[in-house]
Amino acid sequence: MTSAHVSVRRALRGLAVLLAMVAGCAGAGMAWPGEPGRGAPELCRVAVKVVAPAGAAVKYEALRLTYTGTIGIVHVERETVCSAQGIAILELPAGRWGLEVVPTESEPYWGIHEFDIAEGNTEVETEFPVHKTSLRDVEVTVLYESDEKPIAAATVLVSTFRKIDRCEVAGVTDAKGILKMEGLWAHEKYRLMIHDERLPGFRSTVIGPKEMEASALVWRVHVPPPSTPVTVQLFVRDGDERIPFTVQRAEAELGEIKTRYLDCVGALVDPQSQTLSPYCGDAREQIDADGKCVIEGLRPGTYLVRNVRIRTATMFLERKYYFPVDGDISFTVPEEVTDGIQIETVVAAEPVHIRLDGRVIDTWKAEPLPDVTVKAELLAPVDAAHAQTTEVKTRKDGTFVLELEPAIYKISVQQEGFAGASEVIYMLPGKSVELRVHPVFTVKGSVAFEGAPAASAQVTLSKGDQEFLDLSDEEGVFEIEDVPPGRYLLLVLLRGFPTYAREVQITQDANLDVALDRGVTLSGTVTTGETVEAKRALVLLFVDVETRIAEACVTVSADGQYRTAVGKKQLAVYVSVNKQWYALGKLTVDKDEMTQDFHVTKETLEKPLDRGDVFLH
Repeated sequence: MTSAHVSVRRALRGLAVLLAMVAGCAGAGMAWPGEPGRGAPELCRVAVKVVAPAGAAVKYEALRLTYTGTIGIVHVERETVCSAQGIAILELPAGRWGLEVVPTESEPYWGIHEFDIAEGNTEVETEFPVHKTSLRDVEVTVLYESDEKPIAAATVLVSTFRKIDRCEVAGVTDAKGILKMEGLWAHEKYRLMIHDERLPGFRSTVIGPKEMEASALVWRVHVPPPSTPVTVQLFVRDGDERIPFTVQRAEAELGEIKTRYLDCVGALVDPQSQTLSPYCGDAREQIDADGKCVIEGLRPGTYLVRNVRIRTATMFLERKYYFPVDGDISFTVPEEVTDGIQIETVVAAEPVHIRLDGRVIDTWKAEPLPDVTVKAELLAPVDAAHAQTTEVKTRKDGTFVLELEPAIYKISVQQEGFAGASEVIYMLPGKSVELRVHPVFTVKGSVAFEGAPAASAQVTLSKGDQEFLDLSDEEGVFEIEDVPPGRYLLLVLLRGFPTYAREVQITQDANLDVALDRGVTLSGTVTTGETVEAKRALVLLFVDVETRIAEACVTVSADGQYRTAVGKKQLAVYVSVNKQWYALGKLTVDKDEMTQDFHVTKETLEKPLDRGDVFLH
């Protein structure tokens, strides 16, 4: 690309960053935007490891690494840098995120990678492989499909296939219809577009790595044959009078949203096939200030005008409003081209609402959930006057119907005794949604030792990556709410006692009483070799060999002493030195009181362990 084209690309990127800043999501130190009413989201520390091909001499710190995602309804795109080892540290909210390495002439590497951050995650690690690419020069010959004649002096626009909104001028074809494009990346797919007054609408094609291998391409452009133009004059009723359906009136009806486009795309249907005409997929005609729309390029046949569509936009949202006409309007395009067809029709002053079909499913019982409230909340209304919330009850079969304007909504369901579910949707004709919920229960109980209440015990219900916990009060009572059904591991931790663990099945509200056992008193001394440098206090961890559940964890005192309580069982013993775990061996506990000394040597520290290798819970 020329330097001018690079400047255009940089200007577009700068505009995107400016918009992101306005949305409150750009710049270090600025808060990530949250969902309305929920505040800023919790952030997860993400360690990204960029992996280059074996033997490649990559300057990782020179790579351009971008990451994109959606927070609520705001699209976010940022750039970051890698360390010399290819590590990038990000802090991101939960959701799906995309990574991209953008190639440069100095570092021609590229890659695309997606990863998910689950709600509640605090740390995520992901590897991101990149590949080497190269720049290609491509020559394109643009011809009319009908007679193979060149299309000279035509402006060609180019954009990457994944970012079609970021296009730039590739150049103008010469007298032979040839355009030479320099500096296209060999790995990319590009969309080429022609916008020329000799050609109705836009004409486009896609070229990718396979096509660029040839270096010289031929693009044959289809041009519809001449046809009869159809002029549709649109009115709205104002009492007994008819006035033109104008842009200004549409803005007033839609709350002064800035109107970008008015068109009839999708309004014309071939009555024989009941499908959209070729025109609808390839052209767009605006309604002028007098409420008039001229449609060209229709093949011969009979058509119906059923509604007109208005596309409007605020800074971050685009909406589509459908205005029905006063009855279906039919017209016929003849085989022979005529001067034109004139049609007049009345359009409703208010946009039509779109039907949303949905249902609510109880995933625990695998059956529909009747008589629950479904709420549709309009996201990012133009102002407080246009805030909108609609509620409806589900039928006996769990289904529901909402009539909504075309916009972005949060569809949610809340029912006592069930975990809420929601989905953000962009309302369009034919849209449907399924909300999947499950029941939740309350687990109560008490923790005691020899009949006396045990206060401040940590009670945890654990299943996979789900954990629900509470602390027992002065009476030894705990209460855990919103627990989904399933099989859990019940863990009770209290200083001076071995870990209490048992499996429980939760299918309804439950009461669980726990009687703690003092266990075995285990004590001893921990010494270190002269070559072991401990920068902080050592920590001993005793893990049940059979269940891999942590039995006890104790900090070694400054004089090397420790004392804790464990159960009678076989234990694996680990030591934490400078926040890294190492194995010390196994210990069989078979007495009411035991003394066991440990010695940490240089050889002990030769095999560090991950947390997952040490214990499960």
